[in-house]
Amino acid sequence: MVKKLTTLTTLLLLSYTTLSQVDTSRICFSYDVVKNISIELAQKDSLEAELQETNKLVTTYKSILSLQDSIIGTYEDRVLNYQDQILTLEEKDDLHTKEVTRLRDENSELTRKNKNLKTTAKILGGGLLGAIVALIIII
Repeated sequence: MVKKLTTLTTLLLLSYTTLSQVDTSRICFSYDVVKNISIELAQKDSLEAELQETNKLVTTYKSILSLQDSIIGTYEDRVLNYQDQILTLEEKDDLHTKEVTRLRDENSELTRKNKNLKTTAKILGGGLLGAIVALIIII
């Protein structure tokens, strides 16, 4: 756009009408040429302002994107941490389950032994009582 404007200005300055003027301190352009130059200058200013605003938006979006990437990274770290915690808790649960199973088996074994001891104690107690009664009767 700027190159086009420069070329147009150069051609106008070197045109026949410009060279044939007596007073070269003033350059005269036709109304249409001045109108086109004004329109192109206004468009150039407008485009430059739009470019500046676009660059500001790009910078803003880049900072927002950087912040979002940081947040995503934080959440990814949290997910990994939670997965590690889940694995640790699953391992603890397996250990607890094994320990509970072992304790139940041990409890069953001890209950069985206790029942056998009670039965033996009843038998021995009855035999001892019978022996005492027999001794009392004999004496």
